[in-house]
Amino acid sequence: TYGLAHGVFCADELLCEPDQQKMPSRGTELCTVVEAMFSYNTMFSVHGDVVFADRAERIAYNALPATWSSPRGGDMWAHQYLQAVNEINAVSVADHVWTHDGPDAELYGLEPNFGCCTANFNQGWPKFANMIFYTTPDGGVAVGTYAPASAVLPGGAQIDIVTAYPFDDVIIITLRSAAAMTLWVRIPGWATQAKLIVLGKVQPTPKNGTMMKLAMPAGGGVVTLNMNAAVRTEHWYSPGTVSVHRGPLMYSIPIAGNFTKLRQYAFESADYQVLPNASWAYAIDLSQNITYFQPGYQAGAAPFNKTAWPVYLEATVRPLAGWGEEKNSAAPPPGGPVCAGSACGAPQRVR
Repeated sequence: TYGLAHGVFCADELLCEPDQQKMPSRGTELCTVVEAMFSYNTMFSVHGDVVFADRAERIAYNALPATWSSPRGGDMWAHQYLQAVNEINAVSVADHVWTHDGPDAELYGLEPNFGCCTANFNQGWPKFANMIFYTTPDGGVAVGTYAPASAVLPGGAQIDIVTAYPFDDVIIITLRSAAAMTLWVRIPGWATQAKLIVLGKVQPTPKNGTMMKLAMPAGGGVVTLNMNAAVRTEHWYSPGTVSVHRGPLMYSIPIAGNFTKLRQYAFESADYQVLPNASWAYAIDLSQNITYFQPGYQAGAAPFNKTAWPVYLEATVRPLAGWGEEKNSAAPPPGGPVCAGSACGAPQRVR
């Protein structure tokens, strides 16, 4: 009911009012983001339901990295208290769309609005990494979420994941075990055409939204999972609006930001206001192809940055002059189709 396209709830302290339960300009607290990641992974560890791991990944690879930024890009020196899906600025204003937090809640900084997120957001990545592998009641091991990782299991077996996921579809899992054991591999709900190779043999297309049970022999072996993801659109806010996804990632038009430093703290810590340098109001033309490009992740680069993207989409959009602001945030997105007559500008391809 309250879920947003990047995986978390519309909840700026309280759940949003009934008429704004999925409003993409309403905020979600950073503490909620990291606690939700941990909660969904914990629910997966108890129930084994793929939907929980899918949601943990969606939050980890979209909501979490979206909540920090700086003029340098890609670092974690400045974060927000509240983030929003359709966020067009980060300013300190008395008239704001969120209801229970102060005017600085969307600034990027050391401790905007309140210091809890400063202390809490650092748990996000470590707890996520610590919940990639799980031992199972049958004496095996399950892979719940995907990232480059390795672990030594009780009994001495070792498991490794080599991948550039979420910036690549291919995941190579190597299990080394003196005895035969079961390997459980998660097939995400969106991976409808995944490809699986076990011990060098191509397997039938695995069912999406399930945990694949693989019998691994003594000595172990290699499993290669290719997600073979497709671009998809999802309706979260209304039937006439869409979010665009491929694999675990959600995509958006990059809005160039003008950073103004408001306060300087020790080291590289500062508070920033950010205003858009470019237009943000567009309608997407779903009659035209959305094309996926994968330049590739460069080892050592900041994985979520404003430049040198390891993956991106190209889509056709049209400027939508009638979509304006309310309370210094993007107004509710108009439902499509919206480009009848002269309501929209000329089509253009964007990344």
